[in-house]
Amino acid sequence: MREQYMRTGDGFLIVFSVTDKASFEHVDRFHQLILRVKDRESFPMILVANKVDLVHLRKVTSEQGREMAAKHSVSLAGGCSLRALRPLWPVV
Repeated sequence: MREQYMRTGDGFLIVFSVTDKASFEHVDRFHQLILRVKDRESFPMILVANKVDLVHLRKVTSEQGREMAAKHSVSLAGGCSLRALRPLWPVV
């Protein structure tokens, strides 16, 4: 079912929680899955770090997020709610 939705997507947000290392570790898999389903070498994606306000529970550093975004040549956004993505709305 997930791949079916990916086929029609014009762009993707890959969201991970900075309080959950496992969600961050899934970023690579989702990035590759999107590229495979779209049959492309690159595709519009934004990596979104969620729950950045929970500093005391953080398991993923800002540097790790920046490195992951650079690895996949995507932009990185961060926030604790969709309100943090408001500047991106005209783009998305």
